[in-house]
Amino acid sequence: MKTRRIPLLVGIVLLAAMAFVGLASACDYGCTPGYWKNHPENWQCPNVGPDEVMDPPYADLDGDGDLDTFMDALNYKGGSGDAGAERILLRAGVAAYLNACAFDYPYDFSDDSDFFDYLGDPVGQRQGMLDLAGYFDYYNNAGCPF
Repeated sequence: MKTRRIPLLVGIVLLAAMAFVGLASACDYGCTPGYWKNHPENWQCPNVGPDEVMDPPYADLDGDGDLDTFMDALNYKGGSGDAGAERILLRAGVAAYLNACAFDYPYDFSDDSDFFDYLGDPVGQRQGMLDLAGYFDYYNNAGCPF
């Protein structure tokens, strides 16, 4: 299945950076993708479970022939090209979403589709995806209290 590609605009990158400026002081905790992968019983997002298909991106980035679930995203390994960067971004992004639900992060995604609309902005631009994934990863490693 071909993934959707949306060009990254400079304004979107600036908007994303401005949206997260306040995270450093507000986010005392963050658990890694590995933690969330191994502890789905601690997921606190409403209507999000390990076997739920991510809506969107409606993709098969792990190549198993099925649409990917939230658990699939936490198991992504990355890789080369845009597809590898998209896997890296979704792995970090799913962990950030689970952290947002668990620790009341200052950004608000009212549901998972709002979150994936946000993540979709840099898709198709490898460096933009890696930059956003790195930003999420920083906060995902803030220290897990569980």
